[in-house]
Amino acid sequence: MTLNRRSPVPGATSTAPSESTPDTPAAENSAAPARFYGLALATADIDATAGSLGPLLGEVRDAVQPGRRIATVRRHAQLGLPVAFMSV
Repeated sequence: MTLNRRSPVPGATSTAPSESTPDTPAAENSAAPARFYGLALATADIDATAGSLGPLLGEVRDAVQPGRRIATVRRHAQLGLPVAFMSV
């Protein structure tokens, strides 16, 4: 189950899993405390998202997953944590 919220960026939604899964890094070592590394947002139109964010977003490039593209928000946006947008 996922939680979807509306985003002010055209074509983007935020998605967060409702529960952890056994294949998450924290599950590999239960003695290690959980860490929040960053946030990935799904977008239906990554080019429109890049156009809206302009210089705050890095170059749109191919993602590891076949057929998907990804771009990260640059540090000078000062969001306080790593943020990426990925095509759906």
